Order: sequence, then C-alpha cells, then structure tokens
Amino acid sequence: MFFWKAANQPENDENVNNHTPCDGNDELRSDEATTSVTDHENSIFDSSDNETLRVILNDLKLRGDNENKNKVSDSYKTSNVPYDAIIHINSLADLNLKGWEIVLGERAKNIILEPEIFESKDGQQTEIETNKGHHANSSKIILESAVGVVVSVIGAYNRGKTFLLNQLCHISLPTGNLMHTEGVSITAGRENYTKIVFLDTAGADTPVKLDALECKRATDALLRELVLHLCSFIIIVVNRLRASDQMYIQQILKFCRTTNKKLGIIIVHNFFDLSTLADIDKVIKEEVESIFGAKRDEMQISIDGHHRSLKFFQSKQEDITVYHFVLAQAGSEAAEIWNIQSLDGIMNIFQTCSEYKRPLNVISNMIDFINSKLPQLLVLKDDSQNSSSQQNLQIVQHNTQPYIVLSDRKQLENFNVDLPCKLDLVKPIVYDDSGYFIRPESGNWQPRHNLYGDQDHIYVVCELPGFDEGKCKIKYGEETVVIEGTRDDLKKSPTDVILHQSEIPSGSFKLEIPLTCEVDTEKRTVKRNNGLVTITLPKKKPPMVEESL
Repeated sequence: MFFWKAANQPENDENVNNHTPCDGNDELRSDEATTSVTDHENSIFDSSDNETLRVILNDLKLRGDNENKNKVSDSYKTSNVPYDAIIHINSLADLNLKGWEIVLGERAKNIILEPEIFESKDGQQTEIETNKGHHANSSKIILESAVGVVVSVIGAYNRGKTFLLNQLCHISLPTGNLMHTEGVSITAGRENYTKIVFLDTAGADTPVKLDALECKRATDALLRELVLHLCSFIIIVVNRLRASDQMYIQQILKFCRTTNKKLGIIIVHNFFDLSTLADIDKVIKEEVESIFGAKRDEMQISIDGHHRSLKFFQSKQEDITVYHFVLAQAGSEAAEIWNIQSLDGIMNIFQTCSEYKRPLNVISNMIDFINSKLPQLLVLKDDSQNSSSQQNLQIVQHNTQPYIVLSDRKQLENFNVDLPCKLDLVKPIVYDDSGYFIRPESGNWQPRHNLYGDQDHIYVVCELPGFDEGKCKIKYGEETVVIEGTRDDLKKSPTDVILHQSEIPSGSFKLEIPLTCEVDTEKRTVKRNNGLVTITLPKKKPPMVEESL
C-alpha cells in the first residue's frame, strides 16, 4: 500500500490516507465523497521495501552477471547526491568516446549486495539468486508486477525542479543557482511509498561552448521526448510565466494529442521570489487564471481521521485536463498556506490515478527508445551512404563496465584511451515549429508547411519546389493529409564536379499533417504556384437535426 506522508504529518504516522479518486482523463471533482483506499487488490502500491528499486536495478547488465557481488558493486561509481541511479546522457557526442556512464547511489549499491526477495502473483516469497545463473528466469517474476507511476519533473534551467523533487521524495538533493542535474537521474519511492519512480533531467537552456550548441540542442530534444515516452505524469515547473514556457507547454500538449499519448500533466507555478499572500493572489489571477483560464477547485483527503480540503486549479488545454499547483518562497507566510496543500495534492493525484501505470524497468525502456531515435540524430561517418549500417546504429550496456556505448564497443577492453570519432549529427535535424522536439519522419527530410483555418476551410501550404510531374502524391483522410514524394539529386553534370556546399535536401520524404477538425475531402482543391502547393479543404458541417416540439 502506498502512503503519502503529508507535509504536516508526524514522522511516525502510519495511518492510511483517504482521498478523492481520479478517473484518468476526467477532472478531479470536489463534490465526490471522500474515499478510503484500504483494499490492497485495488491499490497499485504495496509495502514491499525497496521493491521498486530492485526492479530498476534488474535492468543493469552488470547486476548479478559476476559471481563476486562485491566486484560487481565496485564497478559502479557512487553519486554524492541521493539519487538511486544517474545515466549521464549529457551529450550525444559522448558516444564517440566512452559513452554514457551509469552511476549508482549508496542505497542502490547496497541492494546489489543483498539477496533479492519478491512476491509472486500467488503470494509466495521467492529469493532471486542472481549470482548462480537464475537471473533470466527471475526477471519474469519481477516484471510480472513491475508497474507503477513514473513521474518526470521538467522545466527550463533554474526554475526550481530539484527543490520540488526534494519535497516530493523526502530526499535532500543539493539546490542553488550553481547546481544543475546531469543526464537522467532516477529516484525510486522511499519510506512508506513504493511503485513510484521520479525522473529528473538536465534543465533546458543550460549554456555550452559555441561549437557544442547544435549537439546540445539535439541532446535536449532527445531527453524531452525520452521522458514523455517513459512517464505516467509530467510536472512542468515554471516561475513567472514566460513565452518560452508557454510554447513548451503547447508543444507537449500537441505531442500528446498527435501521438495519442496518455499522460497526466501538472504545472507547478513555483513563485520562489514571492512571500506574501497578496502577491501570490495577484500573480495567480494574472497568470494561472487569466492566461491559462484555470478554475479554482478543491480535493478532499483524510489523514488520521482528520478531513482536509486542498485547493488547486484545473484548466482545459486543447481538450486535455491540466492540473495547476502553486508554491511560494520557502518559509514565508504564503508558503504556510500554499506549499503544504500543493505537495499533498500532487501526491494524492499520483496515488489515485491508477490507470496511468507504466512499466518500472525504466533503464531498458530508455535504451530501447533512444535506439529508435538515433537514426534521426546521428550518422556513421564511414557508412553515411549505407542505409543498412545506419539502421544498425544501436546503443547497449557495456559487457564489463558501467557505461552505455555503441553496440560495436560493448566488448572493448581498453576503455581508457580516446576512441576515434565515428559519429556526426544528421544534417539537418528537423525540429518542430518551436524547436523543442524532433519532427517524426520516415525519409531523410521533410518539406516545410503552414496550416491555416477560418470558419469554413482548412488550408495547407507546402514548399515543394524542384519536383518533376508525378513525383509527389497527396493522400487525404478526414483528419489528416499525407504528402509524399521524391526529389531528384540536384547536383549538375558533369559527374566530376566538386561539391562545396549542399543544403537543399533530395531523396524521398513523407510528411503527415494532422488537421484540427474533420474535413470534406471530396470537395478539396489543390493549386501549385511558384513551388508552393496550396490545399483547400472544406470543414465538415455537423448534420442538421430536426425535432418536433
């Protein structure tokens, strides 16, 4: 059973929280009766100490592959912050050298040295003897019930992500303007709660050297998509709202809508520079209520028989429910009112929304997802024209050292010498309109397009210069337009010319454009003028309903 220890709850309190349930896409409703979650079968949480962390560690290649467990444990460096594991995905360029190091926290290293005991579906206790060759079979027992809530705290650089993570996890990560998170940091549930995993990532907009800027941009985009793929809930931390924050939130909502990703979205308005209730109320009205159109709401919880009402805000963004919570300057008058109930409210949502469960083996899921994205980001220098080699571009865990490396380096013994550079960034990498996410594409490139709408029509304008007749096709659906084709190589004869610069893409492409409403494809029109193709699609009219009075 998962118990959220409220921010004002005594340290030794072992009583069960009661809470108002959340049914996924539906909004939290303040008029529902307070409900007690005491049925173990209906809860996604249980009291098995360290079970979640054991599931995470089961993903590690070096875990139990060596009969000498002390030697296995010594292979990993230990973090001086209380994360359980850190994957140092700081730059895609690191794959040209050692790769991405896996660093463990003290708690994780201690668990490696202990026997593993898990509860199977029939309730029997099973000891996992990973040092005697039973690792593969035991994985099945572990992963049968290895689902829970995966939460990522994201936001731009220096917005207070680590402060919030400290409060939610009851840990003490270093904070301050000179501290920043590296790669992806993993923290499993502690104290009275299990089957919940927090992910912390490097903040966007952290500065880098000028020659590493493009690589930094690609790495940030990969990390953004990675956490959206892994998570049940995503917490976006903002301070005073900025246009860049708004664009980021809009892109996440668009990502969820176009990929049908079921994701709980929480925005934490961390007003760490505001200390009075008057200031907090003023900014709430200006930003939370006015800009987002959020409405005040309440949820009911019960702790030790005492009922409490927690204030929060809800808004509808592109038909997706977004929850808003407020934090004030720590230790201030406003914090006494807002911080406790916001933290309790966030954890109450995690505890009740059971349909957002995800697999907890986050490291293997992380590697699988990155492998699906690498061909869009990196190219092998020696085989840049070899599509089969490009498709085999994969990362794996090193056989004997705690690193994630290119698959052809997994057995490399001399890991202390610099390796020759083998990878380059794909040019160009195609990002979405705001530059936050990598645009999905099936070919090597995609033409640019604009999407407009008025009361009666949807308009698609696409750049398609340099195409011979018959080299492009357009497919229409009620809510999608797909344009695909092939542009011939623009290099002029003779064949022995020296290429000094190449920025115009050629080859095949496929561009899928989701529309904002249903359209009547039978009445479409297409015009081509000076390399621009304009598609006009009438919006579908709702059927007229006649009713007698």
